Amino acid sequence: GMQISAAMSEGQVTSGVRKPVQVQSGTFVMDAFEAASRAGKTAIRLSGDAKSIAQISNSNPLRVMERMDVTAGQFSGNANADVAAEFPVRKGIKYEEVQWNVLLDLQNAASSKPIAKRKFSSSDLVIDANPQSATVLGSTKIDGVGARVKLVVPIGKSGKVKPSRQVTATLSDKDRSKLGFELSPVVQGPIGITINQTAKNQKFDIDFSNASLSLPWIGWSKGKKIPAKASFDLKQSKGKYTLENFKLNGAGFSAAGRLVFDKRGVI
Repeated sequence: GMQISAAMSEGQVTSGVRKPVQVQSGTFVMDAFEAASRAGKTAIRLSGDAKSIAQISNSNPLRVMERMDVTAGQFSGNANADVAAEFPVRKGIKYEEVQWNVLLDLQNAASSKPIAKRKFSSSDLVIDANPQSATVLGSTKIDGVGARVKLVVPIGKSGKVKPSRQVTATLSDKDRSKLGFELSPVVQGPIGITINQTAKNQKFDIDFSNASLSLPWIGWSKGKKIPAKASFDLKQSKGKYTLENFKLNGAGFSAAGRLVFDKRGVI
């Protein structure tokens, strides 16, 4: 059958965006023009203002930002995007009939609105989105504290993909205070932390090797440069934090139990 194809090497998107977005390349292919059920494939590469590219990715039928429960207007910074889609070529197509993928590369980006109740800034992130989920990877500042993140956000209502968050950071005493995670006088100094959060659980793994630890209620302490690691499940309620399933292990020592603290310290 007859094939129809078109390609462009450069251009601009100016309609419906905050600032003009550069089109670096674009293609459209229809393999069987004469077929009763014609299908088209398109791919486009964009670069420019992050807010404007987010506006494009949020256009019908994709609405990527909306499906991630954010708005295009809350983002700033720069971005590159690769958008690919395959869809029936006829009137009245439904969203479920469109297969798509958006790869969004954000540089020095920020959000003017909180995400998961936190402020994100100075972000270098890659968002890989499809009809089932969006995966977010990269570095960012969360409430002013540098971190690496991996987020999985379900898209649609299939229930096949579960939400999850992983955050990895090194937190100083000042950083922990910013985040409302005050551990003094038990912990003094920087700690390495990995947080794995699902819909049901928030698990912490902490490296205390470069911090001093003091557990006065059992008469035990350790200095800096002595290896020690801990893990626990964190629960928060009414301004109090509870560390369930707390386990601490190091060279020649270990501890287990439950801790409760608020912004003033251990209760």
